[in-house]
Amino acid sequence: MKRGLTVFLSILSIIAFSQPNLNFELVANYQFDEGSNDIWGYVDQNGTEYAIVGNAASTRILSLEDPANPVERANIAGSNTVWRDIKSSGNFLYVTADQVDDGLLIIDMTGAPDAITHQYYRPELMVDQMPFTLGSCHNVYANDDGYIYLAGCNDIPGRVLIFDIMADPQQPQLVGYTPAIYSHDVFVQGDLMYTSDIFEGYFSIYDITDRTNPVLISTQNTSRDFTHNAWASDDGNYLFTTDERGNAFVDAYDISDLNNPKWLDSFQPLETQGQGVVPHNTHYLDGFLYTSWYTDGVVITDVNEPDNMVKVAAFDTYDGPNGGTQGCWGVYPFLPSGLVIASDRVTGLYVLRPNIERASYLKGIVIDKTTGARIPNVEINIQANQQNKTFTDPSGEFKTGIAQSGNFEIIAEHEDYLKTTISSVLTAGQIKEVLIEMEPRALLTLGGTVVNDDTGETIPNAPILIRSRYRTFDIQANGAGVFILELPRDEYEVFAGSWGFEEAFFFEVDPFLTSQLDIRLKPGYKDDFIVDQGWIVVENAETGNWERGEPIGVLDGTLIAPEEDVDSDLGDFCYVTGNSNLLLGGEVSNGVTYLICPSMNLSNMADPVIEFQ
Repeated sequence: MKRGLTVFLSILSIIAFSQPNLNFELVANYQFDEGSNDIWGYVDQNGTEYAIVGNAASTRILSLEDPANPVERANIAGSNTVWRDIKSSGNFLYVTADQVDDGLLIIDMTGAPDAITHQYYRPELMVDQMPFTLGSCHNVYANDDGYIYLAGCNDIPGRVLIFDIMADPQQPQLVGYTPAIYSHDVFVQGDLMYTSDIFEGYFSIYDITDRTNPVLISTQNTSRDFTHNAWASDDGNYLFTTDERGNAFVDAYDISDLNNPKWLDSFQPLETQGQGVVPHNTHYLDGFLYTSWYTDGVVITDVNEPDNMVKVAAFDTYDGPNGGTQGCWGVYPFLPSGLVIASDRVTGLYVLRPNIERASYLKGIVIDKTTGARIPNVEINIQANQQNKTFTDPSGEFKTGIAQSGNFEIIAEHEDYLKTTISSVLTAGQIKEVLIEMEPRALLTLGGTVVNDDTGETIPNAPILIRSRYRTFDIQANGAGVFILELPRDEYEVFAGSWGFEEAFFFEVDPFLTSQLDIRLKPGYKDDFIVDQGWIVVENAETGNWERGEPIGVLDGTLIAPEEDVDSDLGDFCYVTGNSNLLLGGEVSNGVTYLICPSMNLSNMADPVIEFQ
């Protein structure tokens, strides 16, 4: 007969490339023959809605008269650039382009859809007695206050330029500007202007009651010191910002005191947390934020409780790897129909129909059941199909929520306390307050014997791994095959193995009993590397020697070193080259590295086969 020897050496990787779609319906996707950037919307005199999409070398205007079949009504050529920005005022669209000399593209939509006209506006201007020609600007803001605002103009030191368009929307007149600080983005509400001063790492608030003389009120650093855009709530009491960095956040600030902005909360999608996802632009509408998150697509958060922002909808426009600045560039939520339009750098225009309601909120306090002391750093999870994990703060308090209503189990976990579960009814638009009491862990005595399952003889010095979510114990049976230890009460997994035997696995040791385990190993040769069975590494390479451990993984556009063990064996460990120094992706250089298994007695096997991955 043939007996198999299985030795797991190499690793495979599974990488999730998208977040789950939530409460969005795809109405249409219109793809262009070039890359896209920003997006805006417009409604003509007949009530027809339009999507205006910036592309690499054009600005496209698409009618959404039939939202499922967008029709291109205008294609306005421009210089090739990664960056365009679009806003509207009255019947006019204003488009800027960065790193080129197009100036300001002004599009007259008065005769849409049949007669759409445009001009490029490149006036000679004077700022601080220095002449320049309007050429390259990163961002534009416009509403119906009779002015437009240009930010990030490269021909001058980054100021926000304020133009009067009341007399002639096609001949904007420069009337004022901010100090010489580079502002990447600008938002105006009433007589207040908010600039995102990206390289300074803060937003600035200006009083622009006199447009000819903006007066700085205050500045506030954002959570990742790279402030990309800002948008205020309709009542002007709150400001929401993005930082264009990997693993950054949307921040919420209380600006009711303009001289003293106060941070309230930071949000990022939990589904892709830690994967380098970048927030780009956020807009506020009726208590919700609509944010383009590059590789995560469009995300809607309920910010009616701005100190507890909760995701209520998402649509991923990008199927590639997470992280970086591919994917969704912009989102526009202000169409009267309620449709949301978004632009993806690769896959173009998306027309989406959201189906959202208010979040269901949960807040509470976690205390020690014995002492009544508040417990910090407790993990809180509502058992729902939407990720919502949060932790208690230093005062033992927490806030979270989900985009569902109903009766849910709420689980609290901490390394020094037994897992605690309570039930609670959560209702859309309401805050449920709870008190969670946790019982401290007592000690558990765990012991047992490791024996040969065929003969009943004990196996001396067998390596044993005992682990819970919070703790790991690597121990060894004694010469009689016996082990015993005291450890905090918890649910444990127990693994054992010894060369010449197959590995054993016991799951969920009862934490409320003194447990005695009878570990029986079948004769054979099998190693999943979850315990150390004595393989020998001979090292003479400069880098990339064999190591036993959980593979770290390197992703640099393509997969260089996978980040997962094979999913068909025990545990997460394997042998991998160069795991502790992956600058070269595990490459073996300047030498040879040998991985040698302990000796095997195959004399009683006919036609033995070695299997490995």
